[in-house]
Amino acid sequence: MACAALYRWNADRLPRLDELEAVHGKLGTGPGRRWLTEQINRSYLLVLAAELQGYCRDLHSAGFLANQSPASTRSIVQRNLTRNRKLDRGTRGQFL
Repeated sequence: MACAALYRWNADRLPRLDELEAVHGKLGTGPGRRWLTEQINRSYLLVLAAELQGYCRDLHSAGFLANQSPASTRSIVQRNLTRNRKLDRGTRGQFL
């Protein structure tokens, strides 16, 4: 199940980061480049944090522990592992 999180990282999340990196490379060397570069760097940091949080949520939701439990209790275990998790509500390190 953890492989699904990695697959989504490689298929969906990493290309978003690559798009910003490509824009960064196209800025050139003209006037205003430093300001533009700083804005792209800030954007990259925010997108990176969001994608990392999404990856962690996908990984946490993969249900490895739930899948190790008996089939009769699997849904209960999964629900309890994901109930009220701070990972779903913030990006300021509350989930660490």
